[in-house]
Amino acid sequence: MSWLHYLIEANIYMLVFYLCYRLILADNTHYTLNRMYLIASCIIAFIIPLTQISALKPHLEETQTFTQASYVLPTNLNVQVQKQGFEFTVDNTLPYLYIAGAMIAAVVLLVRLWRLFKITKAGRSYSYGDYQRVDLPDSQTAFSFFNYLYMGTGLKQSETIIAHELVHIRQKHTLDVLFLELLKIVNWFSPVVYLVQQSLKTLHEYIADEQTAALENDALSYSSFLLNNAYGLAGASVTHSFFNNNLLKRRIIMLNQKRSGKLARLKYLAAAPLCAGMLCTSTLLFSKDYGVIDFTPQKQTSRTVQIDSGNYTLRLTDLTTGIIAIADDMELRDSTADKATFYSVKTFPDKPKEITISNGDHFRIEKVLRDSARSAYEQTQKSPPPPSRPVSIYNKDKRGSALVIAPQLPTKALVPPPPYETAYIPLYKHMAKTLRYPQSARESKTDGNVILSYRLNSDRKITDIKVEKGIGNGCDEAALNAIRSFNGIVDKAPGQYYLATVFALQGYTKRYQSLDNYRSKPNFAGVVVATGYVNNPPPPPPVESRKKATSVPPPPPPPTITSTKWKSRDQIEGLNAFYSFIAKYVRFPARLRNEDKSGIVIMNFDVKDGKLNNIKLYKGILPIADNEVARVLGMYDKHLDIPAGNYYIPVSFNLVDEDNPNPTIDNKVEIARQIPKDGKSTVLTEVVVTGSKIKS
Repeated sequence: MSWLHYLIEANIYMLVFYLCYRLILADNTHYTLNRMYLIASCIIAFIIPLTQISALKPHLEETQTFTQASYVLPTNLNVQVQKQGFEFTVDNTLPYLYIAGAMIAAVVLLVRLWRLFKITKAGRSYSYGDYQRVDLPDSQTAFSFFNYLYMGTGLKQSETIIAHELVHIRQKHTLDVLFLELLKIVNWFSPVVYLVQQSLKTLHEYIADEQTAALENDALSYSSFLLNNAYGLAGASVTHSFFNNNLLKRRIIMLNQKRSGKLARLKYLAAAPLCAGMLCTSTLLFSKDYGVIDFTPQKQTSRTVQIDSGNYTLRLTDLTTGIIAIADDMELRDSTADKATFYSVKTFPDKPKEITISNGDHFRIEKVLRDSARSAYEQTQKSPPPPSRPVSIYNKDKRGSALVIAPQLPTKALVPPPPYETAYIPLYKHMAKTLRYPQSARESKTDGNVILSYRLNSDRKITDIKVEKGIGNGCDEAALNAIRSFNGIVDKAPGQYYLATVFALQGYTKRYQSLDNYRSKPNFAGVVVATGYVNNPPPPPPVESRKKATSVPPPPPPPTITSTKWKSRDQIEGLNAFYSFIAKYVRFPARLRNEDKSGIVIMNFDVKDGKLNNIKLYKGILPIADNEVARVLGMYDKHLDIPAGNYYIPVSFNLVDEDNPNPTIDNKVEIARQIPKDGKSTVLTEVVVTGSKIKS
């Protein structure tokens, strides 16, 4: 709940500002400066959590690797399947408690304003230039609200009271009070805002007393007037009431206190180091995802991971399970405590370190000789080691509080992923197969989490898919297209669910911790991770096992546009590149060859701002062929310079043999028959993918 963390952090800073005011500034007679300090401190306290100084953080180099990985992190670490429904947990109930408190505070404010409105209507109003005077018959009260001055007809020496209240009106003290009232709605749970409001209203009275006493030319006589009128009735809390018995003693003391000199103004300079210290604290102490302002943004530098460089490497051992991981660089994340620590073999001391995270698990990190570590690894393997890949080590905590991700040589001792519900297996497999890292996101080095929400209808089909939280640069569209192309069912109760898709550049794991808020929900469907690569695009999927086939003929050339339908050369060249991309990356499924099956897959999509959106199947052959076309369309992230609108594209899978390697197959009639002619959509040119027939 980042919103709650933000409010707590802001209130901590507000408390620090207020303590500084009470200890250093409260006794100053520079009342106007004190008023400005309190108002500014409330605003700055809510700005500091949104800022950070990246230069203070350890600079983590970007890691470039050339290994593809697209895998699923299962969701439920508990083996037991929970029944769908609302669960009363702290995470679930806190938002409702906060909203209820804020609504009550808002209603209280509205009731007070309504009562003041009724008082205004009941009294007799007179206009006196820059203010309105409202006489209250048979009343012993006096207060002001904006430019309205409320006076009881039973008061004596009303001229002095009027002069006092006019100071409130002319200095617009009501705006300060309403600002604090609105802040109380947001911060109704914090006692700090109530203390700030009380101090601010006290300052308003000091300012009004000081200026009124100056008109009387005698502070002592004005003090006597305050004592003689100490028993009047106070007005509403949103107004400035002349009668406030709780402040009477303090008002008289401050009225007769010696005025602070000019040097006392230097005390306000303490706010500068105070702000700087809190800004550094916000950057270093609080691990957060709501920092939007960076005063010193750092440019990412890249390096290539060399596992075998140097004589030493790092070895991490889970002292509870004996799990071992080996890497040159490691990042240990403790999501429960919201902390992360980075370790590098270049800076790690010779003495081993033992670490205990907040859930009680123990780890040991030590620097070891690279050759001995590799030898121990090779002795446990019967086959050569696989290429390096990102490795995740989980502990047994429900929230997955320990997560180590580092490029390294995998070992058999790695902890397997936690168990997950079998109902999600078809969705996991589909997402892992179709989700691809957009090229534009890789080039701009965009990574992070895309949170999707969807509903399961009564047929267990996925509908109403939305992006709850996105990161842009094509990642949102890639996640949407992947889940929209899923035609299977999820055997869960109908309702709303959440699915996280993590786009992680190799070596980047900085935003995994923010998924903890979703993992604890009973309707969280899991996490799908797509690993991106900075330099190379992902290779095509592995070729399926197949029966012995005839020699594969060369694929037909992609269609070339010669029609005058497209008006510009850019449109024609863009479509030719689009067709070539489909023809290059679509693979002929082995199942179609084994079953001697051909056919046409027709996909429908929208084009908006040159990007493909809402990709879905219109007519298919078999799911394996349909998903292959959807996968390739989802990979296409270049700009397509054609008018915005709805489009159909047919992709034909044709089987050929040795006797006729280049048959002439005209599918135009079949395509025209199957695609509706509503005048709202455009049919693009057919793309043909060929496969060889199986020998009999």
